[in-house]
Amino acid sequence: MAFFPAEFSPVYGATKSGIVNFTASCATLALMDPPIRVNAVAPNFADTAMIRDIAPKDSKLFKMNGVLTVDEVVLQMIRCIEDDSLAGDSIKLLPGRPPLLHNGRKAQASGIATPAKL
Repeated sequence: MAFFPAEFSPVYGATKSGIVNFTASCATLALMDPPIRVNAVAPNFADTAMIRDIAPKDSKLFKMNGVLTVDEVVLQMIRCIEDDSLAGDSIKLLPGRPPLLHNGRKAQASGIATPAKL
């Protein structure tokens, strides 16, 4: 829901979209000394207590979209920490598909918060 609107949960989707935009806005922090890399993982549905409380595993919503394991999500969180090439990136996670880096725009150094790159 961070990358597409969903009629069944507009507030939740809007907050996830806000996290993606916030993360992209922090991309230039990686230019600071010391660098600060801010990244996000945006999983579809993951097998957590929150999801189990919403609907049973055999619900139409989960059958249609699939459910990620917690391990799949954690693996990408570790990637965000260890992969120095990531800065201001959001990783989309969908069951049965490889992780995808979101292709949205990132903040550019303007010289206001971080030094401008010429």
